[in-house]
Amino acid sequence: MYSRIGCRNPLHTTAIGKVLLAWRDRAEVNDILQEVEFKRSTANNIVTREALIAAPDQVKVQGFGEDNEEQEEGLCCIAVPVFDRFGVAIAGLSISFPTIRFSEEATRAPARPPLFNCR
Repeated sequence: MYSRIGCRNPLHTTAIGKVLLAWRDRAEVNDILQEVEFKRSTANNIVTREALIAAPDQVKVQGFGEDNEEQEEGLCCIAVPVFDRFGVAIAGLSISFPTIRFSEEATRAPARPPLFNCR
């Protein structure tokens, strides 16, 4: 896995980048994207500004962002926003996993009950 502490990855290739864009004002997103250079790192990359502007809409609907082998082949990532007490997305949390440990069938499986209840 390429990721290292302190390294930066492009917004258009990461789940966390899409999440951080999703809860921003559209004008702010347009300003941010003025500086983005859409370099392709895998065949699954978003490669246009228009496609990246559309991605946050889907992220907001589903509540999480995805990177389907966009940063690195063989690696997927899911990210969620972290909101402050005012409902402003101030950060994100993501988890990456190798594609060999992922199956579409598992995403449709019924949820398991929690191992313990914190109530």
